[in-house]
Amino acid sequence: MQTLPRYATNKKSCGINVHIIISCLWILLQCVMFIQTYVSLLNNSELSNQISTLGRGFLIAKASAILININFVFLFIVMNKLLTSYISNISYIFPSNCNTKYHLYIIFSILIFGASHVIAHLYNFHIIDPSLKSLSTTFVSITGFLIIFLFIVICVSSMDYIRKKYHSFFSVIHLSYIFVICILLTHSTTCFLKLNDNKCVPTTFWKYIIAPFTLFIGEKICREYYSYKKTIFTSIKKYNNYYLIDFYKPLFEFKPGQWVLINCPSVSMFEWHPFTITSNSKENGKIQVCIKNNGDWTDKFINYLIDNQYKSNVKISYPYGSRCDRITQYRTAVLIAGGVGITQFMSLIKSLPCALGHGCQYTYLKKVHLHWVCKSINDFNCFIKQLNKIKTEIDNYGYDSFFEIHLYITGNEIDLNTDYNLYPPLFNYYYKRPNFEKILADLSFEYIDTEINIVLCGTKSMNDDISYNIRKLKNNKIIYNCGEIFN
Repeated sequence: MQTLPRYATNKKSCGINVHIIISCLWILLQCVMFIQTYVSLLNNSELSNQISTLGRGFLIAKASAILININFVFLFIVMNKLLTSYISNISYIFPSNCNTKYHLYIIFSILIFGASHVIAHLYNFHIIDPSLKSLSTTFVSITGFLIIFLFIVICVSSMDYIRKKYHSFFSVIHLSYIFVICILLTHSTTCFLKLNDNKCVPTTFWKYIIAPFTLFIGEKICREYYSYKKTIFTSIKKYNNYYLIDFYKPLFEFKPGQWVLINCPSVSMFEWHPFTITSNSKENGKIQVCIKNNGDWTDKFINYLIDNQYKSNVKISYPYGSRCDRITQYRTAVLIAGGVGITQFMSLIKSLPCALGHGCQYTYLKKVHLHWVCKSINDFNCFIKQLNKIKTEIDNYGYDSFFEIHLYITGNEIDLNTDYNLYPPLFNYYYKRPNFEKILADLSFEYIDTEINIVLCGTKSMNDDISYNIRKLKNNKIIYNCGEIFN
């Protein structure tokens, strides 16, 4: 039996090991670069006067500034959604769904080196002017304090509570990064530090930032241009606390697992919200998203669509994110979804009947297990009919053992109005939480000679549970990929 995937080797696209390795390498790289910059400045003969006057304060301030510059480069790279999506789709190394994590780590690095830069320069000011009166009159200090203030405002407005409860405020405040960049470009242009020949120490920030910032702004401009292309709202259906919304955008193409940003100017001009595409990627132009009504913006957006219907003014970006159809490169795929996490897999699942209908000889994938976990049985309603239709189509093609569906109801609530006729007998139902230890052990035993590709889109606790039990099994044929992880 052929056990290796057809196109890929044994790699983990977003496993915890890759994330830890990338984070550790980034920390190590920064430490090495700081030491190297410090030593090179110390040995620079053109700066001997400044070093003799200010000593370590000058060296720490300049070395920290270089690391701040480098961190800003990577900040605008990881937050360029189009660039990271492209990289993640041609390489397993950079997981696009982790870019927000890396964004936070980079901001943390900027804060650390920013603090050392400020403290070192306060020491330098004290040597030059013991009274520190020049702090209120020097351009470099005024702009420095202004940058600190803006950074604190951005960081505070990005806290979970404020971001979730006052997302409009967060979105507007976050735009002040433009002012931070503009001020940084002028921050060190006033010749505060000089070389031995009395010439100014040249500012270097613009050399670092010009390329990534231009690409970042360019991506946003392109997104605005593309989003203004004609978008037609076609339908909206409510299922418990979820809404399935269908749009049509001519020549819109995407891959299973990708997502779009949606903006409704009539609700909020600056808010763009991400939603995974759940429509079949073979249906050119059709965009379906599943929205859980759990916030002020979603409530207003849904009401706006209902009130305006076919005359709605909605802006939809081009698709972002890494594709999840790589599972077709393996014999066995296990899709694990927590609640609304099912949306990451629906586009792929919808494309299976078409692929099988054209002949299984073109499909390397031989078995798909879906484990979907929800608190209430009614949470399955948004996709239960579609899953039943897909399962029936696949069975009718003669692949009745190809697609296996397991639904887990973890809550104790019993809704007397539940229509149990919606829930087909083709599925496996469990009124309990999934026992991942048993599930993984059974999979390892059943597919002892075959690699198993496991993809998760669910909660952090699910990810921790699965990761722990995979390590416990010590089965190197299990390929674990984490999709979107949420609390």
